[in-house]
Amino acid sequence: MFYVSNALLPFCDVSQPNGVNNSEMATFFSMAPLGLLIFFYATFKRNRFDLLMTLLVVLSGLFMLWETFGFPAWLAKITLMSNVTFNRARTVTDFLQMLILFRGLSLIDLNLSRGTKIFLTVAISIGGTLATCDFLGDWIGIKKFLVMLGFAGVAIYLITSRLTNLRIGLLIVMMLLIGGTVNPVARGVECVYKVPVGEKIAEIARADKSLWLVESEDIALNDFPIMFGAPTINSVNIYPALDRWQKLDPTGANRSVYNRYAHIQITLTDDATNFHLNQVDYFTLYLNPADLPKLDVRYIFSRNGTLERFSTRHVKIKMIYGEAGSYIYSVAYAT
Repeated sequence: MFYVSNALLPFCDVSQPNGVNNSEMATFFSMAPLGLLIFFYATFKRNRFDLLMTLLVVLSGLFMLWETFGFPAWLAKITLMSNVTFNRARTVTDFLQMLILFRGLSLIDLNLSRGTKIFLTVAISIGGTLATCDFLGDWIGIKKFLVMLGFAGVAIYLITSRLTNLRIGLLIVMMLLIGGTVNPVARGVECVYKVPVGEKIAEIARADKSLWLVESEDIALNDFPIMFGAPTINSVNIYPALDRWQKLDPTGANRSVYNRYAHIQITLTDDATNFHLNQVDYFTLYLNPADLPKLDVRYIFSRNGTLERFSTRHVKIKMIYGEAGSYIYSVAYAT
């Protein structure tokens, strides 16, 4: 029920020691558990069994159980949940809850009394706001609490009322407010594309389509070069690049590490190249420079200004740009 925080995320930065940020908190404004209540009301009170809504509830229940309790390893594999992180499952759950709500509203006319609507509004909005407070702790003061409570309360009251054009219009305005005010939509993306190092990456990428890697302990940087058209081997890999990683792991001993959706940290090392699984969606490749030719990387983006020390007789790493703590290196191989 953390969706109530969506009313604030475009305007307030979530700053928590547990690594939660605005992107992690953002989700679908699902008004849960209103959809589930409508499902039970429609199914058992109105005798309106609907296969689609029932299947959505079952699937939603599966994800909620996974996020709350987890599954034994054997069950996680059978249900294909073994590589699903808990916080990612929450987003899918919210989407399913939203679909359940829409499906339920399309099947029945609620005709709730004013007292029932007020009860649902108060219970759900307070429950969601308190859940968010429990999760985010000191980040939420009294002003934020009241804004989230008021926003959620108005939305839930409107959706439980007869959907006249006026109420639909108000809901649309409310949802546009929390979507249209997100930074990239409201402010544009010049704050990214006008960064000097980004302009340099774009200039290089226009002239040379060779591969890049990001050498950094901050995996958020891994997706920086691709925003400027630079193909980056360790940007978030939605699908594993098995052919690439098998060049470093010909026996397949580490296949279970890299055969996954993954954030990929690459760290140059004087030791032997090896893979290390950090989290279910995050692994580190400790890469010896002697193996760079296997990856055919020609450029490195890094916050580390000392990578030239990894140059060898066969691999030359040369800094070609450095400003404000960001560095670009070219990589050349001896023939």
